[in-house]
Amino acid sequence: MTWENIKALPIQFWLSLIVTLGSGTTGSALLAQVTQLFGGEMAGKVGAITGIISTIAGVILTVLSTQTQIAKTVAAMPGVEPVQLNNNASPALVALGADKSIEKILPPKAL
Repeated sequence: MTWENIKALPIQFWLSLIVTLGSGTTGSALLAQVTQLFGGEMAGKVGAITGIISTIAGVILTVLSTQTQIAKTVAAMPGVEPVQLNNNASPALVALGADKSIEKILPPKAL
């Protein structure tokens, strides 16, 4: 994997990684190791901080995971052809397709 590939990963990937790592450290064997190394007080702080960061990242990820935001993210990816919506698209996606400033999301074709 090259640096260019890493930079091209969407923000949702990084937020998911933060949530996963934060969830894994809160209440895992890692906290037991932190307790052994730094004592119970530090372990409690590490658990609290990772829990807070994981929660914040999860909230942001939820907001960025709407259908329209995902369509925008995919359309912005290099190498993606224009996305043609069909007549089953949600009203929010149809509005996105009708927005002339977004070139790679096309509205449904008339029946």
